[in-house]
Amino acid sequence: MNIKILGNGGGFSQGLPYNSFVIDHTILIETPPDIVSSLYTCKVHPSEIEDIYISHFHGDHYFGFPFLSLHLCLSGSNKNINVYGPAGIKEKLTQLSFTAFGEENPLPGWIENHIRFIPVRENESILFDNGRTPYTADIFETAHYVETLGFLLDDDKKNRFCYLPDTSWDDKFKNILLKKPEIVLCDLNGEADDKVKVHMSEKDILKNGLSLSETTIFYGTHLRQTRKSTHPRIQYVSQGEEIIL
Repeated sequence: MNIKILGNGGGFSQGLPYNSFVIDHTILIETPPDIVSSLYTCKVHPSEIEDIYISHFHGDHYFGFPFLSLHLCLSGSNKNINVYGPAGIKEKLTQLSFTAFGEENPLPGWIENHIRFIPVRENESILFDNGRTPYTADIFETAHYVETLGFLLDDDKKNRFCYLPDTSWDDKFKNILLKKPEIVLCDLNGEADDKVKVHMSEKDILKNGLSLSETTIFYGTHLRQTRKSTHPRIQYVSQGEEIIL
């Protein structure tokens, strides 16, 4: 499994590329506003994408969908792509695409013919199968303002990777972490002294996460600024970084 970081910034940051990543060059997680630029910067061609997963409907996670779709449309792509996300995924993304480029643009027709929107919810599973390594993603909800869906990814060998998108700490994460994923990529946009806990901070991982597994490595993303950790099992990702499992 190859996890390539396309961006590590949150909705508010000091100019970081928005949070997104791709698994094995084919499974795209999040479509932020700068997604096309980030894909090319990280040498992932948009035509390689076969599945898209959007965790929730905040602009820094899905406003780039029309631009990625237009790029594929005008490039002559005939590939069919599955797009997974919370309830309302089809309505949200088609309306956004109409707003971005108008109904007279060829994009709406291309989306209708080539995009399969698949709503998902907590306790469901997704099978990502690109004909090589199949991955099962078990869906769970995080603690955020709107319905936000993370996943625990399994390759039939072990629980290898967990994605914890925008969230404050929730004790139900303990059950996920007790399954001992090798890697957790998590929202660490928060600060320890935040008066309102909207996002997790490194302190949350130190206090609640590390003791649940002796081997799990936590990678922080969705950041306000570039950061470094002093703990060996907490790291912060940067654009272009690759995590190999």
